[in-house]
Amino acid sequence: MIHYKLRGKPDIVFVSKKIAIFVDGDFWHGYEWKSKGRAPPKGYWQDKINRNIERDKEVDKELQSKGWRVIRIWEHEVKNNIKKCIEEIKKSLD
Repeated sequence: MIHYKLRGKPDIVFVSKKIAIFVDGDFWHGYEWKSKGRAPPKGYWQDKINRNIERDKEVDKELQSKGWRVIRIWEHEVKNNIKKCIEEIKKSLD
């Protein structure tokens, strides 16, 4: 369920528990892109990714200040170990 009324447009929302879950793409949200040497050429794309990283931090801070628990899961985590991701979500629901 996409809940567009929340800033950042979380991918999954449990409204009654105030849990917002984001599944962040490794490239678009900058997963270790500098340290792993996956940085695109300087300019537009690096600026865009840096802004995405900053926006993610701003969204997390805003939602948390409103009492939401924010869970961010990386794309590669879903691909490599979906069971672990599901367990993390289940734990947050308890």
